[in-house]
Amino acid sequence: MTPEEILLELRDIHLPADTVGAAPSPPLAPEPFLLAFALLAIWIVIARRRATLWRRQGRARLAALKREPCEARAFEGMTDLAAVLARSARAGPAPAVAHLPPEKIGPGECAALRAHLAKALGDGD
Repeated sequence: MTPEEILLELRDIHLPADTVGAAPSPPLAPEPFLLAFALLAIWIVIARRRATLWRRQGRARLAALKREPCEARAFEGMTDLAAVLARSARAGPAPAVAHLPPEKIGPGECAALRAHLAKALGDGD
């Protein structure tokens, strides 16, 4: 093929005409942004619920212990809850009343431990 033959074959190839009157491209659709915002909001709500699960469980456990009379079994449950809170570094160390032997437990000690647990769990009761 000679250069003249190549040029003859290329002459029938034309560029498209300018698209001056063509419609402009559509603006960004809001649906992807709304979907991303909704997913972010759901993720934040779930993360918040998971982060405060220990508090809800502790409050439920404390409410169950408050319904029981202050005896050795209830006091033992409260000391266990105080130990869990102390280990998780959420409430600081357990009060001295939590380390009393069972025979020295009285209503004042139970009330003091319940008050400590309620404060540590943010319970207003």
